[in-house]
Amino acid sequence: MDAEASNLPYDPQNTKFGPSNVITTSAGKSVTIDIELRTTNKNLRANMWFSDIANKFKASFSGEQLTADFAKGSLPGRYQMTVTPKLAKVNVVEFTIEGILVFSSNV
Repeated sequence: MDAEASNLPYDPQNTKFGPSNVITTSAGKSVTIDIELRTTNKNLRANMWFSDIANKFKASFSGEQLTADFAKGSLPGRYQMTVTPKLAKVNVVEFTIEGILVFSSNV
């Protein structure tokens, strides 16, 4: 286990997304967003992998204007979401972990 990881219970509300700046792309071009699960101590990464990330992570977009694929990242508790927009403008983006809303944005 590395120094930034912990076996404390993970807290979906402490999830971090990156990059923290605005991500821009165009229709048909994919972008990757880093997802880092955090523990009840928001300064520590969860030292865990979900066994079936397809059933744990859900991304929803207004009008199904994007697709999202998920993969394990470089360390336990890190994942990557690859997003491909079908249209140039998306209005609402929501992200849930195990059914808990952790991110919502009107863009």
